[in-house]
Amino acid sequence: MEDVGETPGRSAAASSAEQGEEVEKQEVQGVNRLKTAQDVKEQSAAEGDANGTPKEEPNGVNGISSDEHNPTILSTTTPLYTEHPIPDHDLILHFGDLNFRLDISHSEAHRLIRQRDYPTLYRYDQLESLRTSGSLFDDFVEGRIDFAPTYKFDKGTDRYDTSEKGRVPAWCDRVMWCVTREWEDGGGSATGEGVVLQAYESVGEVKFSDHKPVRATLLVRVR
Repeated sequence: MEDVGETPGRSAAASSAEQGEEVEKQEVQGVNRLKTAQDVKEQSAAEGDANGTPKEEPNGVNGISSDEHNPTILSTTTPLYTEHPIPDHDLILHFGDLNFRLDISHSEAHRLIRQRDYPTLYRYDQLESLRTSGSLFDDFVEGRIDFAPTYKFDKGTDRYDTSEKGRVPAWCDRVMWCVTREWEDGGGSATGEGVVLQAYESVGEVKFSDHKPVRATLLVRVR
């Protein structure tokens, strides 16, 4: 007798039933996985300290540290530029609020300012005293000061300090330079002159600060 095979209809029905059972198993397994994860979470909470603080879980995703998700930052040991000590430069400019004062009384300073006797007032300048004694900035050059002290003013006015402290006016704001390399002139001889001062002045129109800004116009030789 010949073997009778399964009919196509029965085979398709059996296959569908098997697939249905497989899907059902997968759904059951998914529920079990969810329950297992929930159980682990509850177990971690139960293992906390006596105050009820939950046990710390790994940082990041799936226990992977958040640092491992950051992109790698490429670094190079090759500097973008070559550093040189300040004295190695041909020309050094030093300027700003250097905060040097006048060793003179308040009344005498105001008397000399009213008379515009700046050369006499300049004799009491602390920075100039240090430079001439060789104690500080003796290699630097500064232009002749022919303007009133630039500190301290009542803001918004041209009046010197009228507060209780009554600070003595002073040339706190300065511009200096130093030529560190000899320059060759047209005749082939060496000279240290590489800068020509064209103007050195204060800007009295600026009144929003308790300082008057200072500006210097320099003609600099370029090699």
